[in-house]
This record gives sequence, C-alpha cells and structure tokens, in this order.
Amino acid sequence: MERTAQTKVRVYSEKSPRKNECEDAYFINEKLGLYGVLDGVTPLHDYRDENGHNAAVIASRLFKEHFERAERLDKLESGIAEANRRLKQRMIDAGIDLSVKHELWSTCIVAAQIRDGLMHYAQLGDCMALVKKKDGAVVVLTEDRVRGVSDRARAKRDKDRALGLNVPDE
Repeated sequence: MERTAQTKVRVYSEKSPRKNECEDAYFINEKLGLYGVLDGVTPLHDYRDENGHNAAVIASRLFKEHFERAERLDKLESGIAEANRRLKQRMIDAGIDLSVKHELWSTCIVAAQIRDGLMHYAQLGDCMALVKKKDGAVVVLTEDRVRGVSDRARAKRDKDRALGLNVPDE
C-alpha cells in the first residue's frame, strides 16, 4: 500500500507599510505540484513600467506567471533559469542597460515540487522553505541567507566610503 502525504498550503501576504505595493508574490500550480514564494528585490533606481510597477513587482510577477502557466517542468532549477531568461529579455525590451548592475531587476524565490511522493525544492536568494511534520516539529529546509547581511552591507559601505567612493545613505 502506497502512502501519500497530504499537502496543506497556507498563504499569507501583507504589503509593507513603507511600500506603495506588495513586491512579494506566491504561486500554486496544482497540476504540476508546484508551490513557491517570491520576494521581489527592491530596486535602487526609479524605473516604472506603463502600469507604474517598479522592478521588484515586475520580477516577482513575471516569475509567478511563469510557474502558474507552466505545462511541464522537469527540474525546478531549469524552471527558475527559464524565468530568469524571460526577465532578462523583459529588461532588454524596457531599455535597461544590463552592464549597470544596480539597475538589474530581480526576485528571490523558494519553490517546491511534489511529484511521485517526493518533494524537490530550490532556493535563490533569501526566501526560506520550512515543513511541518506530523508530530508538529518544524524543519527548516533551506539555508538562512540573511543572517548578518545588514552587518556585511554596512561594513562594505563603510569600506567604500573610506576608499573615497560616493555611497549614498541607506
């Protein structure tokens, strides 16, 4: 007798009070057993599309639509790479100079695919994946990539300023 895990997905999203709109998104594609969370990276420039969306919103929504519309997916990594190629093309179409790194659009993602009784997951950036076991224990699956990030960023800005570079206040 084959045992199957019951999948329960709970979704909660709230816009930061400091932002005009939520730069985060999530996707569910039940046909492919795909679930994911996206955290659009707040841009350092003022680009807005024809609907007034900034680069973080554009990136997270593009990835969301990519995974929600997917008809097949062999590996999460290849799906993420394809979404990233589409985002690059969207930047090119918008006239973004890809050599100016701080103007590039991006989103963090954590995604899981449940297939054949197994869960596969992938992480890019600081989104986290956790599972709750039947006994109630919570297991962190992904690496915490934000621990110490503020201290590292502050140290880099201080170092750049000491080198005479013009670094705007955060």
